[in-house]
Amino acid sequence: MKDMKKNIFLIAVCALLVSLSSSCKEDELTYTGSAVIEFSPYKSQTINVQEFDDGHFISEFDAETRDSIMVSLVAPHFSKDITCKFEVLDVFYYIFETGKIVTELPDGITEGEYDEYETTAVEGEDFNFVTDREFTIPANSSFGFIDIETSNTTGDGLELLLMLVPSNDIGVSENYKYYRLEIDN
Repeated sequence: MKDMKKNIFLIAVCALLVSLSSSCKEDELTYTGSAVIEFSPYKSQTINVQEFDDGHFISEFDAETRDSIMVSLVAPHFSKDITCKFEVLDVFYYIFETGKIVTELPDGITEGEYDEYETTAVEGEDFNFVTDREFTIPANSSFGFIDIETSNTTGDGLELLLMLVPSNDIGVSENYKYYRLEIDN
């Protein structure tokens, strides 16, 4: 009798577990926002350091190297190649109060309320892009790469500021659209 009660109890517990697990609705994890691109953390053999600070990614490249900066697609994969664009910025500012990067200082912002970063590397002398301000995210892929060759001959600590630019096919994430590359000799 004791064994029969034990068996009935085990069957009841199993039935309860099965009914609870089968009645749970499974969440569908499909991205439904607009398609955007953003700079991504990426460590290669020649990138010395990569971190995220003041609202942008920072990487250190050695001089005389060729490497890539990774850009991620935040959307379901496209069935065709996506051509993406970027530009070199002369300067950008990180505003402490808002935690945002801007390319022009707003009125009323005074020294001490922001960090200023500027491009000091010279294209054709300290670096070259393998493609002309464009890169491709291949069909059915999540990533594209900005290929860059560095040839810093003028000293340590040169900086290059990049910004992703929206196109007809894709927008840009406001969170990770800026990138700072430090070129060390």
